[in-house]
Amino acid sequence: NESDWGVFLQPTLIAIESTSAACEMLCFKEEIFFPLLPLVKVSAPLISDDPDVAIFGQMKEIINSNRYGLRNSFWCRSDKYINRYVSEIFNGGMLKINESHVEFCEYLSTHGGNKMTGGPFGEHNFFWQKTSHLQGISIGTSA
Repeated sequence: NESDWGVFLQPTLIAIESTSAACEMLCFKEEIFFPLLPLVKVSAPLISDDPDVAIFGQMKEIINSNRYGLRNSFWCRSDKYINRYVSEIFNGGMLKINESHVEFCEYLSTHGGNKMTGGPFGEHNFFWQKTSHLQGISIGTSA
């Protein structure tokens, strides 16, 4: 497809009905290098004291269990859950809040996660950045 930004491949969207199903799928467990967007349905149990807490817990578990620790985006208006996301998610090369996970951030690594991706020095090819897999956080202004 063509756009004002150039030529791109339109992503394929895969609807996944649950976090447990997602954790078993290769498109979710492995690093993929083609335009595929797995969209995972996260829902609270029918009997739940606080559905938001249950949903956040599932999201946190699925993000923190990924063996690559790649970038993630989180879209939310609640300061409470944004703060929880920042403090409880430890498995991401870059945590994007209310921003697209594919956009770059100045001074933060563009490649690699904080686990298997790129080895222990995934950002080593960037001469200005001599760290080993720090997690960066970028917060947008709109939700």
